[in-house]
Amino acid sequence: MMGDPSLQDLNVNDAAAEPKLQLGQEFESIEEAYYFYNEIYAKTVGFSVRMGSTKRSKVTGEITWKQFLCSKEGKTYETYENSKRQHSSTMEERNCGIKRTGCKARLNIVFNKASKKWCISDFEEAHTHELTTPKRVHLLPSHRKLTKAKKCLMEKLSSVNVRTSQQFKIMETVAGGIQNVGCIARDLRNFERDSREELKGHDATMLLEYLESEKEKKSSFCFEVDRDEENRLNRCFWADPTSRKAYYFFNDVVVFDTTYNTNKYRMIFAPITGVNHHGQTIVFGCGLLSDEKTESFIWLLEQWLKAMPSGPPKNVQQIHGPFLVVVPFSTLSNWAKEFRKWLPDLNVVVYVGTRASREAKVSPKVQVFAWGCCSQESYTCEVNSKALLFDFGHLKERGS
Repeated sequence: MMGDPSLQDLNVNDAAAEPKLQLGQEFESIEEAYYFYNEIYAKTVGFSVRMGSTKRSKVTGEITWKQFLCSKEGKTYETYENSKRQHSSTMEERNCGIKRTGCKARLNIVFNKASKKWCISDFEEAHTHELTTPKRVHLLPSHRKLTKAKKCLMEKLSSVNVRTSQQFKIMETVAGGIQNVGCIARDLRNFERDSREELKGHDATMLLEYLESEKEKKSSFCFEVDRDEENRLNRCFWADPTSRKAYYFFNDVVVFDTTYNTNKYRMIFAPITGVNHHGQTIVFGCGLLSDEKTESFIWLLEQWLKAMPSGPPKNVQQIHGPFLVVVPFSTLSNWAKEFRKWLPDLNVVVYVGTRASREAKVSPKVQVFAWGCCSQESYTCEVNSKALLFDFGHLKERGS
């Protein structure tokens, strides 16, 4: 948005009381002309302003002519309807109201070489639409502003996970009413979108800067970063002093979970957690991994053990196979496919068919039974398993 009160010296109160524009009126700059036409004249009359055409000198390339238009200048309602009918069979448009009505109101300024100022060369005052009332003029696009103070407040509130809708309500309360906010909720969402666009490609750098700053503030803060051949972030691990202290006292049970994915880069979030004496979950460290390969897990766990003050966990409990998975016929192929996809090295045998055909198969690490191929008594005697898993998902879907 062009225009700033500090760029010119105008008596705003006098001008706002009775704004006047006339041919030959001079301004020091394009910004001053825009500020007068938008903030003083248009805001008082009740319409919104947008930028129009620009002409430049063929010799120097400098701007010599500038146009400001009413925001409703352009395609009329009839033209819009005709265009909508022609394309109705191939495209769908939302009904967003009438934004352009062919309004001819405008202000043209030209650069005067003699006075070195910008002069009004053409001015059209009449509008072809209803003007906005003073109570609603602050909602027009050119009169809505997201000030630096509001942007700073948004950043602070976003850092503590306050939603955009709640942020706008806070601004409304502080300003003493929605009419005093100076913007709408959409402006806040647009600012968030633009901020995200600016951060694209810099997220990894910002993460490293944050980890380094934490290390400077807390000497016991630990982090490690691994990059690939193209110098991109491949793996990352960090543990703060609170996590390291908690592990010193509660290292009896450790849970390593990689079921979380980040939304944007598809990296795996791998928290390493435990349980304190109140039965509450505590975090011993966190990692970001680009894949689920064995070397990635080894790297992360090695970095974690280096950071922990009391060495490896006291006890690691593991259930050894064979494992028996009992599933319905309808999901048998899905279970087999998931084992092949996620655990390709695991010995898995699917037990289905007659009793003789099932007994002929070698006892594997994981056995998958089809639900209904044998009774409960027969498969418990038939298979020697140390862990048993039933798939009852189909019963929940049926409401059983």
